[in-house]
Amino acid sequence: MTISSTCYHSNSLVGVPQIGADVDVYEVHSTPKFAIGTKFERQDGTVFRYAHFGAAIASVGALVGPRLSGTNVLPVAPSMVVAPSSTYQQGGDPAGVYPSARGSKYILATTGGGNTAVAADDYQGGYIALSVGAGAGYAYRIKGNTAVGDPATGYYLLELYDRIQSADLTTATLFGIAGNKYSDLMLAAANTGAGVISGATMATSSTTYAWGWIQTKGIAPVKMDGLNVLAAGVGLLGPGRTAVLSTGGAVAGWSTISSTLPAVAGTVVSVNSSGNQGLLALNLD
Repeated sequence: MTISSTCYHSNSLVGVPQIGADVDVYEVHSTPKFAIGTKFERQDGTVFRYAHFGAAIASVGALVGPRLSGTNVLPVAPSMVVAPSSTYQQGGDPAGVYPSARGSKYILATTGGGNTAVAADDYQGGYIALSVGAGAGYAYRIKGNTAVGDPATGYYLLELYDRIQSADLTTATLFGIAGNKYSDLMLAAANTGAGVISGATMATSSTTYAWGWIQTKGIAPVKMDGLNVLAAGVGLLGPGRTAVLSTGGAVAGWSTISSTLPAVAGTVVSVNSSGNQGLLALNLD
């Protein structure tokens, strides 16, 4: 889930960004120009989001999604929360409120869940969801984190944008961590660790030019899976029919892969031949 030490995130509420003529949706950047996830809607209803690409994307009109599996993405894992202790008092908390306690903006954790190496800000802009034990049902946005070993051997601190709302967390609290929907994007593929659709690419990108815009709503050209481009039969791609995620950032008709329930990308406006872009009405945002 590590994205880049040069990315930046915001917890601001989305409104109408005052960026006007600065926006070129076909432009890619070597350093981030806007906060990840910045959104604007054009007058015709088309919506765009500013994104970070974790891999080179050679196709325009390809569906991309966040990397949901890998060494820095944590599944729900046990015995990773460290109980509140005065030893770890943080300057950003009121006196007497310690990490992992109600009212703190910090969770103190140990490594685990298949991940033993946590670098500073690996999880910035992501989310921690508490699933079992004290605090279950709450999710918090992560502002940043320390590297493992800070503030103690084997421990690291997650800094949250909001204070813990529940009772104090305990070692029985289970949690999972997921990255931002618009960070570390790669070609989306159904039923894999990249099976969530964030949007369609507006331009090609590289590891050097890794920031740019994706389209999330409105009429968009999207690559079509060659197995399902003909509008001949219920469930195949055809105007007015549902398009679902296939592989390599492409879409397919729902009938051939419906048993696996892949993500829905939008409604077909027009089809095209194998590997080429047809038109979809995207409705991802």
